Amino acid sequence: MRTIINTKLGKFAVFQNELFEMVRRGLLDPNAVEKAIKLLLALDDNLNPYLRLISGGQRVRVSACGGGINSNFLHSQKTFHDVDYEKWRFLKWGFDVHQKPTEETDVFVYEMRDKAASFKKLFTSLGLVKDLAFSSQEQVVKFASGNEEWLHSQYGRHTFLLFKLGDGLSNNLFVACIGCYKGKKKLTVHSFTREIQWGATRGHRVVVPVKK
Repeated sequence: MRTIINTKLGKFAVFQNELFEMVRRGLLDPNAVEKAIKLLLALDDNLNPYLRLISGGQRVRVSACGGGINSNFLHSQKTFHDVDYEKWRFLKWGFDVHQKPTEETDVFVYEMRDKAASFKKLFTSLGLVKDLAFSSQEQVVKFASGNEEWLHSQYGRHTFLLFKLGDGLSNNLFVACIGCYKGKKKLTVHSFTREIQWGATRGHRVVVPVKK
């Protein structure tokens, strides 16, 4: 069984992943599973005051990462067109470090409701922060390059991914903010503790890993 993230939303995440596994093994009909998941979401759509799950019924993944010194944000020009402009900030925060390999990771995608919130409120509404952070910068890059349909394509709307730098959590949590402008992806990064109030009317998105 996968680890429960938190409360009813976390239990739903576990339940959905178990259903997907049974579909993969040929034990359940995929169309029936998709209908059941959408029905459950419709019946219980008010669990979180800030976010609603929009990837329910679909399996979204970040592919496996090979790691290495050339896999951090400073070497992601093929995915993000403004990396060189942000390089000074990435160096200041110590992002130019070796990235460890990671396995393929299932993720859930959420969208903000009609209530403004800071990073802390958004992510902690989903559970324990340590369970919601990606473990490498490369996973952020892979999500952006491999799941474009889940990124906001409208200017001024962002997709947020929490990631950690190093093994500890204290002062090592950052939020990657992915936006799009004229068909190009832009990457900015903020400290997790920065008290920016993100307006809900823009429908910003939040992506979190589902821990095994």
